Amino acid sequence: MAARPGQRMSAKSDVSTHSIFTASGESLASGGRTVSPTQKSSRRPTSPAYTPLLSQRRLRWLGHVCRMEDGRIPKDALYSELATGIRPTGHPCLHFKDICKHDMKSCNIDHKSWESLASDCQSWRTAIKAGLKSGCLVYETLGQQAFGKPGKFAVFGSTSLQNVGAILSYLFIVKNELPKVIQSFTDQDNSEVWYLDDRNLVICVTVIIILPLCLFKNLGYLGYTSGFSLACMTFFLIVVIYKKTQLSCPLVSTNVSNNSCTSMCAPKYFLWNEKTVYALPTVAFAFVCHPSVLPIYSELKNRTCRKMHFVSAVSFVSMFIMYLLTAVFGYLTFYGSVNEELLLSYPDHHDKVILLIRLAVIISVVLTVPVLLFTIRSSIVLLVFKGKFSWTYHILITGFLLAASNLLVINIPTIKDVFAVIGSTSANMLIFILPASLYLKLVNNESQKSWQKIVAVAFLAVGIMFMCITVPLIFIEWNQRSGNHTMVDSCCK
Repeated sequence: MAARPGQRMSAKSDVSTHSIFTASGESLASGGRTVSPTQKSSRRPTSPAYTPLLSQRRLRWLGHVCRMEDGRIPKDALYSELATGIRPTGHPCLHFKDICKHDMKSCNIDHKSWESLASDCQSWRTAIKAGLKSGCLVYETLGQQAFGKPGKFAVFGSTSLQNVGAILSYLFIVKNELPKVIQSFTDQDNSEVWYLDDRNLVICVTVIIILPLCLFKNLGYLGYTSGFSLACMTFFLIVVIYKKTQLSCPLVSTNVSNNSCTSMCAPKYFLWNEKTVYALPTVAFAFVCHPSVLPIYSELKNRTCRKMHFVSAVSFVSMFIMYLLTAVFGYLTFYGSVNEELLLSYPDHHDKVILLIRLAVIISVVLTVPVLLFTIRSSIVLLVFKGKFSWTYHILITGFLLAASNLLVINIPTIKDVFAVIGSTSANMLIFILPASLYLKLVNNESQKSWQKIVAVAFLAVGIMFMCITVPLIFIEWNQRSGNHTMVDSCCK
């Protein structure tokens, strides 16, 4: 007796679904015109076209039932089980919960913690909408869903170029800081010694330390390096603030007049020189974390949009405070003579605190390079080899990326050039252009005057203006710098 209502409900559902398919299919196929019975049978649509709509309705109804109070009949029917009864022989029939689990999997929703996500109606609807739109939490596939292969290649190129720039900046730190550390230990002032040559040191560190770490198939053990790096940066900030109270201005030599000392040690709130064009690209390069949003969201326990907003806000605010305090106290320590790399500005290379900071920074960046290279290599394997793993391609791609990075680090003159190129191109794409373009393409069910679309259009416009302004200025500065070098060389001759 208990099974009859369920059977009637199932039969009614089948009839309703059949009528929806037939009626909607007729209206879609005929464009609103009257269709003959013969035409109806030949133009009946197939069910895959309606799969996203049915998945959306099932999951939204599931979330609605989950938020009901205990004692409501739909909730009791969803969570209860039959106490008695005999299952018929053969393969068990699919239940409503089995279909919902399949829908959650297609929308990248964890079926073990879906109830916490469904407790917030807006987060549940956003997760369903995002899952049905993209069907994945991979940035490259999201670009493909929006713009096809050009979108996939645009996302791949931007993220790879950004990661390559980060690797180059980390190897630059090894190139500039490791000779100072070795020199402080050996008391060797002759820079022509092979173990004090920055080019030899970069190659040795890459071959001996970075390459073996990059050859691992999985880099889960390096997850702890992010916490170590954050601790090193916190210690670095504390030392910069402490050194501001210890060092007096001017730091070098006393053969300058009082007027020049006063002007040298007076802060300037705005300064326009040849380094100004690098400011905005460097800031953009420092705050790029957008490709990591989707993987971080997928790793959250009981993930919701509100929780992801909280994680993003805390990360951005904390990093902004650390960057701001480091820049302010570093500038107030050295003023106009501050170096492109702040640690190189400190004159005493035998200072134990500075030496400890240099060691901590070198270790943290060396352990971070394999993580960045792992991301680039995974994207290449996914794009070229369809995700199939092969040790031959694994080793060849790793060796090629590390060799190319070492060649660039050895030949590029300064680290600010890396920040300029990457910040004005790939960082700008990842911060402004790509997120706005993907949103405008994928979310097409909102009104044209909604504030989300207005903000997306504004972001897209800012990104285009940013690239059009910074890239020409950087090339102009490079031409002026090469012209100055040529003039100096001709005068010396």
